[in-house]
Amino acid sequence: MVDLLPDRTPETLADWLKTHPGVEIVSRDRAEAYASGIRQGAPEAKQVTDRWHLVKNLGQALERLLEDKRTLLKQATAPPTPAETEGTENERSSLSVPPPIIPLSHQQARLAQEKFCRRQCRLERYQEVRALFAQGWNISAIARHLDLSPKTVRTFAYATTFPERKERAPHPCRIDAFTAYLQQRWQKGCHNAAALYKEIQERGYQGRHTLVREYLHTLRQPSTNAPAREKVSQRQVAMWTLRRETERTECQQALLDRLSEVCEPFRAAFGLAQRFLAMIRQSPRTDQAEALRQWLQDALSSENAPLRGFALSLKQDQAAVEAGLSLPWSNGAVEGSNNRLKFLTGVGVRHRA
Repeated sequence: MVDLLPDRTPETLADWLKTHPGVEIVSRDRAEAYASGIRQGAPEAKQVTDRWHLVKNLGQALERLLEDKRTLLKQATAPPTPAETEGTENERSSLSVPPPIIPLSHQQARLAQEKFCRRQCRLERYQEVRALFAQGWNISAIARHLDLSPKTVRTFAYATTFPERKERAPHPCRIDAFTAYLQQRWQKGCHNAAALYKEIQERGYQGRHTLVREYLHTLRQPSTNAPAREKVSQRQVAMWTLRRETERTECQQALLDRLSEVCEPFRAAFGLAQRFLAMIRQSPRTDQAEALRQWLQDALSSENAPLRGFALSLKQDQAAVEAGLSLPWSNGAVEGSNNRLKFLTGVGVRHRA
């Protein structure tokens, strides 16, 4: 049986607990209203802070930190400067044969972009499936909710890391066999697409002349292949910080590494965040009283104001937080059911564009 309280006030919760004596453990979020209501209605009950809400609050603290470091975040996402790539260039120059520069044609660049977008969509689906599965949803319910096949949902749900698609052998483009010749003629000063098209036709090229024009366009504008600045938000970086290392993409990990290099406060906050997440993720559940005490001491003495504020809020609720880290109890399954109910009824759901 499930009782639905009419509001979120401490008095309502306290009255309900008094009419249901014998409650020993209460799993809750970090709202003071619930903590107060439990103290009034069931003072002997052990309060357990939900681990999902702890992670959420940690992410909010990281967002506030990054909000003050937006300039450094832009610096971290900028392309490498010539000075930073000097070592790589020196390494290349020491090779007996430098690697050839083969620009991408418009068609190849478009296909690469489409492949990247498909992977991002699939990665988002994987993360949604993992989140719902962790909340207690079964395979069939997730498949219906996300409009995916049960086979795909099962693959995502039980995968320890994001399952990449197997690389297929690329289909050779008809112009690929002639790019070296075109580059050679280009360097010698022949930039006429019609003339070069006729020359490679005589050498066996059977493709369209538009492919030749597209390829020569990349030679005219080599800067189009320069790395572009990736636009990321503070929330995205905070979310990547909260993920396991095995769940981050190479680009996400590289950005976090780069940001740690240029921003000392973020490097310190990143270390504190990983220590806190380790306490949350440890399995089986064991006593975390000493680890939490040491973490609070280090966080409260740090120079990161958002992390200090987060640590202070934990210290004020330390007993419940310690129980949340040490005991197996959690209201994650209830949160998942509430979320599913909201989707079914449309209450409190923000529809996607």
